[in-house]
Amino acid sequence: LKAMMDEGRLGRIYHAKAWWLRRNGIPGMGSWFTKKEMAGGGPLIDLGVHMLDMALFLMGEPRAKSVSGAVYAELGPRGRGGSGMQKQQVGGGYEVEDLASAFIRMEDHATLLLETSWATYRANNDEYGVTLYGTEGGAEIRVINYVPDNTLTVFVDVAGTPVDIHPHPGKGEGHLVILRDFVAMIRSSDWAGCVGREGLARTRIIDACYRSAREGREIVLDA
Repeated sequence: LKAMMDEGRLGRIYHAKAWWLRRNGIPGMGSWFTKKEMAGGGPLIDLGVHMLDMALFLMGEPRAKSVSGAVYAELGPRGRGGSGMQKQQVGGGYEVEDLASAFIRMEDHATLLLETSWATYRANNDEYGVTLYGTEGGAEIRVINYVPDNTLTVFVDVAGTPVDIHPHPGKGEGHLVILRDFVAMIRSSDWAGCVGREGLARTRIIDACYRSAREGREIVLDA
């Protein structure tokens, strides 16, 4: 998809949606995962940051201007939404969100809607994806229960007729390729492709989401 976008197939991306949603997926009730001091937060910092990363990468790394976020803890505190994953217990309790939503404005006037949950009443699956709206076309990556088949759709017009294109790029290597690249960088001492400021930008956005939720207002990110 990124290669197609770099060729200009979708034009300028002006709005995007990114999500990672689970019906029942709290990773270890009462473990360090649900302790705010140890985990930092819930699904927003656990799952949402990955989808934020994917969306910003596909959008061409726009700079975030402001963030408006909300978090909810409606199921976890009542013992609902557990995934059955066994994590080390640290005294019980549920101190983080189980659903988060954020609206992010970019300096180039593009916008991004981010939504993520460990537990919420929705379709009974584990689903993540990104939807992109561009001036010349659109695209959507949608992955359900980690099945890698038929996950990409591109939306364009051909001779004035709406057309849905379903590329089949093949299954990726997942975490394996990340580990391989990391080891190769260490061995070569060439860190040119590892840009720390991109990680910092994502962290600032996540922090702003939580701050916006606490203070009940939009947070403007300083330069």
